[in-house]
Amino acid sequence: MSNLEQGIKLINKARYKQALPIIQKAVESDPNNPECSAYLAIILIRIKRYKEAERVIDALRNIPGSENYAATFIAQGTFLGEHKKLHQDAIRLIDNAISLDPSNPFSWVRRGLINEQQEKYQEALDDYNKALEIDSQYTLALNNRGNIKQNQGDFQGALKDYEKIIEIDPIHFNSRKNRGQLIMDKENYQGALEDFNIALEIDPDNAELWDNRGFVKEKLGENLGALEDHSKAIEVDP
Repeated sequence: MSNLEQGIKLINKARYKQALPIIQKAVESDPNNPECSAYLAIILIRIKRYKEAERVIDALRNIPGSENYAATFIAQGTFLGEHKKLHQDAIRLIDNAISLDPSNPFSWVRRGLINEQQEKYQEALDDYNKALEIDSQYTLALNNRGNIKQNQGDFQGALKDYEKIIEIDPIHFNSRKNRGQLIMDKENYQGALEDFNIALEIDPDNAELWDNRGFVKEKLGENLGALEDHSKAIEVDP
């Protein structure tokens, strides 16, 4: 498997920090490959390193043939949608990506996220459903669809999506965090504790998770552990 393929696989699981050095190697080994640069820009946007992302996108425009790659338009649309908040321009770019490669579920997910940012939740659901028609195990689409369902009060629907992700990828950070929060609210404290434990192994710098685990431990009577977790949350995010 090439560095690009490995990186895309991690991007599709929202493991952007892990994907970054792999995609950087792909760019170094093939600097004239538009897809490598496009996915590097996407990662930088997702981890909020916008100035670097903008430089990569500017360089991407100068790579011959870059306009023939869906990833080029996904990167440009993601930048405009997430950083510049130019949602309509972003949608037009993502539509170009979909026209070039309608079988790429990532394009549909990116458009779904832009629709979410505009509070167009039904359109976003339609996009996520389309991505899942292409790939029924596409965890990025399942997680985002689950988030919308949870926000709309469809807790069983959200739980079903999160649990399917965990079946596919037991250490999927967002699904563990999201399911933990959902079942914590439903007073399944032991189940939430298990999810938060796994999520914290993946991202120990997440203050919200430390606080949530502290709350769950309080409910389970683990008062000392709860105090330690709340203290850790303050340490991580003063």
